[in-house]
Amino acid sequence: HDLLEHWPGEAMRHLLLSAHYRQPLDWSETALSQAVTTLDRLYRTLSDSGDVAPGAAPDPAVLAALEDDLNTPAALAELNRLARETAQIDDARQRAEKAAVLQASGTILGLLQDAKAWNAARKADDDVDAEGNGPGLDHGDRAGRLHAGARHEPGGERLVLDGPHG
Repeated sequence: HDLLEHWPGEAMRHLLLSAHYRQPLDWSETALSQAVTTLDRLYRTLSDSGDVAPGAAPDPAVLAALEDDLNTPAALAELNRLARETAQIDDARQRAEKAAVLQASGTILGLLQDAKAWNAARKADDDVDAEGNGPGLDHGDRAGRLHAGARHEPGGERLVLDGPHG
């Protein structure tokens, strides 16, 4: 899809998870850019935590949010809480353990699965100049168009997806 040519798929996934499935989704370039910024911060927390061992269990608060009518915005808020807590830990071993919980919690949401790929794509993105020339992703003026159920707000700057009850 054309969106994937301009935005990381994981950022689109994050944006989709940012609204409850019963609520309209504000799909805009600004929202996508915010998702990229959030993922950059989450991945930076993981990278700054050293070797994160696989096999940790997801955080109970993330699971509780998902068990509460699939409350993905609350689950994302818990990811952000975990990242803040992880960043504040000075002890390297404890920080890596907390980062493993962060990564496991992100993974159940389809996020934080491949730090190397994210960082490589973001490095390539940093190499793009203001005109969109270069090897990276072009986050230019195209937020893309989605499937049926999407509508543009007046002015055409925002694309809103209506939930099943919207």
